Amino acid sequence: MKLGKLSTLIPLDEIEAGALKQIWKTLSYPFVTNLAVMPDVHQGYGLPIGGVARTQGVICPGWVGYDIGCGMVFWATDIPVDKDFMSRRVEILAAIEATIPLGVGVGRKKPQEYADFPKSIGNRTYNRIVNDKLKSQLGSLGGGNHFIDLVRTGDGMVGIVIHSGSRKAGYAICDHYDKLAADVDKDLPKGFLHVDSAMGWAYRHDMDFALQYAYDNRKRILQDVCEILGTRMPKDGEFLNEHHNYAFINDDTAEVTHRKGATPAEEGKLGIIPISSGFNGGVYLTKGLGNETYLSSASHGAGRRLGRGDAMRKLDIEAWKRLTKGVVMNHDPKNLDESPEAYKDGKTVIGYQEGVVVEVIDHMRPLLVAIG
Repeated sequence: MKLGKLSTLIPLDEIEAGALKQIWKTLSYPFVTNLAVMPDVHQGYGLPIGGVARTQGVICPGWVGYDIGCGMVFWATDIPVDKDFMSRRVEILAAIEATIPLGVGVGRKKPQEYADFPKSIGNRTYNRIVNDKLKSQLGSLGGGNHFIDLVRTGDGMVGIVIHSGSRKAGYAICDHYDKLAADVDKDLPKGFLHVDSAMGWAYRHDMDFALQYAYDNRKRILQDVCEILGTRMPKDGEFLNEHHNYAFINDDTAEVTHRKGATPAEEGKLGIIPISSGFNGGVYLTKGLGNETYLSSASHGAGRRLGRGDAMRKLDIEAWKRLTKGVVMNHDPKNLDESPEAYKDGKTVIGYQEGVVVEVIDHMRPLLVAIG
């Protein structure tokens, strides 16, 4: 059996067994031509997180993932990191936590105005779920590793970094097509669709909707944070936005590039790679080098060293507080799995990539962190 081409930014012996098994399984499919593995790789659903898979004529909803359009926003404000700002951080965090819904399943008390989900498939229950969630959760962060960071940029200004996605609406879209894919295009393995089939086109349509919604969700959060800080809201195109859970389709060649937890790093493209909430972690601003060996991709973070369950059992809050000394944040026990100790070493992860797939432009230190 001929395998697809593998390129990895991390030695294979440093990859956890579960993710390694998924890598070989992915490469075994005859329609997979390339798989690039990022240094933050860890086990996911089907395709490992930190995996970029290129297929010929086939798309997989599960390889895009449940949080379609999950990604980052970055905006460098005109606010200096001075004594006044530093003295207001507790007040700012309180305002963020009071204004922006944080946490799993949390949304706005009042439904927000948003265009209705355009029907691609005649399924009333599916359409109702998506419509309900996109209007109640617009401008909400979500849980897990989603966050709002205020950071110190290299020139001493306050930067805003937001990590969030398409929330429950995106989840419902992935779940719907992941289940449908078991009963259509039966010449393919379970979970895959021909990219030019009726169901493949329907998924592409709905995925694109979720990508736009994820952008609009992050944009609404950015607007709220700018208002809290008393600074102007940037226009579209002025702030950096990136998705790291999506599929890009080349209709001329029928090639599909699935990025699942991977930052696009085409030549000259700016990107954001967050490491951890620890003061020695922070956020890296990068510029892509367009290295096609790795499908012009970079990591979307440091990657987990400990699974969430292991982190909750093995880590303690006092160590978390020591590692985040100087950073204003809420050390809620339910978020202990977001301690810096749960993540891989950031310098190592960035070191595998710098000069290969990205150029580091700035390393921004965290000053305030709101966790989902």
